[in-house]
Amino acid sequence: MGRPLYTNNAATYLAFGITNTATTMQVSANAGNLFPNPTGGDYFYVSLISLSGPIIEIVKCTARSGDIFTIERGQEGTTPLYWNMGDNVQLRITAASLNLFAIEGITPPPASAISAAPSTYNAATNVQDQLTNLGSDTGASNIGYTEGRPSSVSRTITSKLQEEISIKDFGAVGNGTADDTSAIQAALTAVSANGGAVYVPTGTYKISTTLQISGNTRLYGDGNSSVITTSSNIQSLTGSNTGTNVLYGVSIENIRFDNTFPVSLVAGPVLTATLTSGSPTVSVTSIAGLYNGMSITGTGIPTGTFIQVSNYSTAVFLRNSSGAPVNATVSGSQTLSTFFAQGQTNFHIYFLNPEFPYLNNVEFTTSFTDVQYSPNNHAGLFLDTTGTGFEGNVTNCFFNHAQYQHNISDSRITNNVIWANPFDYALKINQPDTIVSNNSLSAGVVQGGLWVTTAAADSNITGNNIDGGSVWYTGYGITLNQTFSVNITGNRFNNIYKGGIYLTDGSYLTITGNVFINTNYSNSLFSDIEIDDISYGTTHCTITGNTFYQSNTLTNPGYAIKEVNVTGGNPSANSYSCNAVSSNYAVPSMLVLNPYNIEQVANVGSVTNGLVAFTPSFVNLTLGNGTVTAYYQRTNSQITVRYFLTVGSTTTFSSSPFGITLPVAANASIGSQGSALGTHSGGATQIGGTSLVNPGATYGYIAPGATGGAFWNASVPWTWAATDTISFSLTYII
Repeated sequence: MGRPLYTNNAATYLAFGITNTATTMQVSANAGNLFPNPTGGDYFYVSLISLSGPIIEIVKCTARSGDIFTIERGQEGTTPLYWNMGDNVQLRITAASLNLFAIEGITPPPASAISAAPSTYNAATNVQDQLTNLGSDTGASNIGYTEGRPSSVSRTITSKLQEEISIKDFGAVGNGTADDTSAIQAALTAVSANGGAVYVPTGTYKISTTLQISGNTRLYGDGNSSVITTSSNIQSLTGSNTGTNVLYGVSIENIRFDNTFPVSLVAGPVLTATLTSGSPTVSVTSIAGLYNGMSITGTGIPTGTFIQVSNYSTAVFLRNSSGAPVNATVSGSQTLSTFFAQGQTNFHIYFLNPEFPYLNNVEFTTSFTDVQYSPNNHAGLFLDTTGTGFEGNVTNCFFNHAQYQHNISDSRITNNVIWANPFDYALKINQPDTIVSNNSLSAGVVQGGLWVTTAAADSNITGNNIDGGSVWYTGYGITLNQTFSVNITGNRFNNIYKGGIYLTDGSYLTITGNVFINTNYSNSLFSDIEIDDISYGTTHCTITGNTFYQSNTLTNPGYAIKEVNVTGGNPSANSYSCNAVSSNYAVPSMLVLNPYNIEQVANVGSVTNGLVAFTPSFVNLTLGNGTVTAYYQRTNSQITVRYFLTVGSTTTFSSSPFGITLPVAANASIGSQGSALGTHSGGATQIGGTSLVNPGATYGYIAPGATGGAFWNASVPWTWAATDTISFSLTYII
């Protein structure tokens, strides 16, 4: 009995037309070699396909001589037809050949006749047995695979598929109800010896205990539709290493880690307080143990009242969850109860001594809201070290009421959105040579946005947007403690409850080209940049080219820059120059204690020394009755420029990206980028962007920020209206 024969990718066209009775046909030159060469009763089926429409005839080829085929016409119910030169000739699997395999069975060739045949080849005489084998758990090991390009080698489908594994290969369900802990851990363990990739398909995978990942493992999913969730107060993922051992080369990508552990109230200090009816101020004997956002109850305290702690007296202020004042309803001495909201106390991911960790597009979510405040609350990511750990790269991640604590060196933290853990800092860096750039940080309730420790020397903090948003109880934008040689450039500080930058005992810092907008949101004497010398004097710091803007008329205004000598030595050899300061600050706008500081008086007032005012023009924008203020400073071949535009009722925008003229054209070979901020609806809505200058440009544009989007135009990031503002700054080379 003859056998149907096949070759891969056999397709060509007729060299000449044929009639409906022809028994031979010729294909294009040398294309016959693509097809089998049947002998001894073997054959192959060919489909003739018209170029002019869906017309097909199946013919049976019983012999081939070069490009000439001997054929039997009208097979498998098709009709013999006339065919034209150029019509398609293709070797396809047909119903007759498949039925032969499935029903009749054939005798397969010996293993020696099959190229790259698996060692387990079964020479069964009935193909039905072969198909049964292929359908078994080990069937893929009997199927060959070749990549197809030059120098590729043959192997089995099993070896190909085992290059990457899915957690569903180990029984994960992903319905959000079944416990998938064992299945996910089994998948991670399967690659632990030699490393490999573990895929988390779309789904919600519930875990009940901490997962452990080994070095050289890539855990990846489909984005935030691949969710690993837990309702337990546990770390979701940690390294399998212990002690001083290194966790090398772990990669986490395109996954969401969710913790739904519930929040409960925990009693805080009991206060003896004096209330005054109709006043939001409560006098207390001590504020020890009290933090912003704690709830408070008792006689004379309306339901849903929270605490705003004063830093300057033994007093607290009563607020609702939106930050509006709440008045006491009685007067006199009262005993009041306070409460923390206690929730998750473990980070979603904790890695000890990681080297070259990589996290991209990872999302961290919690049950916290804006009014959850216990010092023990933690969530998010912690890259820790006991002596080693470096070269981390964390990018495009989203932290929702979570934080990122970074204790490894030589790392990059870029393009992340971190909405802070309600109590702690949004981001803490504690090792040197760390780049923090183009992130959007929402300052933590008590502590603030970014904490930089004494160990984080030689780090660069550039192009970040640090925002207090509409939350009234956020801490400082950036706090630096005994820090050496840190560069803080091109960042934006918006509506921060306290000040923008709080520096204690630092040296050789550069703070330049930053924009401070409406900090001291609490109206409590906080300054945009405050330098406190607690242990020794702050020295050799350069604070230059910054913009300080305060649109609010405050009863307790702070300074643009303030030096404070608490218990340490006097600050000395610092340079404060070429900073632009608006009104509504304390007078003088800079309080500098040491007469030996350099150029300390060059900044005082609403006009800046060293800066040149100019009137820019626009592209795709008509200013109308709007206003714009622009300054620039030139240092050799470097230009630092700053703009502040207020939209008027007759200001119009084009649907194309709008731009603003530079004072001097950019270098033809070198572009640059800086920071931008837009405010909408009286400042209630804000968004950051990236100011952009292309090589050789005469205009600057605003590109998307860390959260993505389009270039700013008439409707991006919103439809502009009167009183909206646009500010941006950048430094470029001419």
